[in-house]
Amino acid sequence: MDTNDPTLPRPAIDRDLLINQIRQGDRWPRKHELDALRRLLVLARDDSSQRTRVREFLLAWWNAQRCGGFDVMDVGSLDAELAADVVLVFGMIARFRLYPSDLSADIVAEFRELHAYWHPVPPDTRCRN
Repeated sequence: MDTNDPTLPRPAIDRDLLINQIRQGDRWPRKHELDALRRLLVLARDDSSQRTRVREFLLAWWNAQRCGGFDVMDVGSLDAELAADVVLVFGMIARFRLYPSDLSADIVAEFRELHAYWHPVPPDTRCRN
């Protein structure tokens, strides 16, 4: 099968482009990726089904050992806008190999607040992120 045939549908995510971005792309997340992360952080504060899945995704990135993992199949149950934001943030994680603690102080503060609210633990055992 010729993947360069213009009559064939292109995949939603261009694999070769993504590989290049991971290998030699930008050195810092782009504005649209950070905007997606900020939208997810705002939504993760509420307790609805979709927002719970977003929160689990974010907290698994923050500290999977303490906050639990994320079932990637849950992305399929999100509405299109939320799923797109999760995919953008996941791509950002893959490209830059960053933890939330590597980002701006305001994002770190939002993660800490989210973690403290949904996973309260005694202060002396709190994660160092």
